[in-house]
Amino acid sequence: MAADETCDVLVLAAHPLELEGFSNALGTGLRGVVRGRRVACEAVGVGLVAAAVGAARVLAIQKPRAVVLVGSYGLFPDREGALLELAALSRVRLVDSQLLAGCAALPEPMAGEHNLDASLAQGLATCIACVPAVTMATTLAITTDDRLAKQLSQASDCRGENLEAFSIAHACRAADIPMAALLGATNWVGSNGRAQWREHHAAVADKTASAIVQWLASEASGL
Repeated sequence: MAADETCDVLVLAAHPLELEGFSNALGTGLRGVVRGRRVACEAVGVGLVAAAVGAARVLAIQKPRAVVLVGSYGLFPDREGALLELAALSRVRLVDSQLLAGCAALPEPMAGEHNLDASLAQGLATCIACVPAVTMATTLAITTDDRLAKQLSQASDCRGENLEAFSIAHACRAADIPMAALLGATNWVGSNGRAQWREHHAAVADKTASAIVQWLASEASGL
């Protein structure tokens, strides 16, 4: 499969390290065919802006039938769950402490949340042992303060935070391409989050890649 060839499933991640687990199934170029479906993987950039620009660029080139985001997230305090656990997303939401406190507001033309494709989310959850129908927060930066982490957890209905999910969902919505997301919990949000991420990010990357390959190699339910 050529680098500029269109694909059926485009797997996106913020960083190339989150895609290394796909090399066994797709080769070092991270492009291949799984049960007749053309699959390509691309890293689009870390953070709100880089991910939005990167995703829009790749979508325009690949014109995929569907997008699946893989990566990691921080689990909010007091939420049920465990590190290394996978979650299929049903919704992504912009979350900010000032918004939640009523001290700031999004202008009406600006989207604040996106629903992901329900069929794809259900297909992933049915095929893979993961937590389905999860709302994920996209924040501007990693929350490193324990008190703020608890405030965000209590004031939102989100399971945790990820820096790119909203941007990629926004790009997919603009391109009218269905999107799913499968993220793994690398850390609890707060002061220990970065150390926990360093400890767990490689295992989470391998786990999410294996799960997506398993889904593709079966019926790719929901596609």
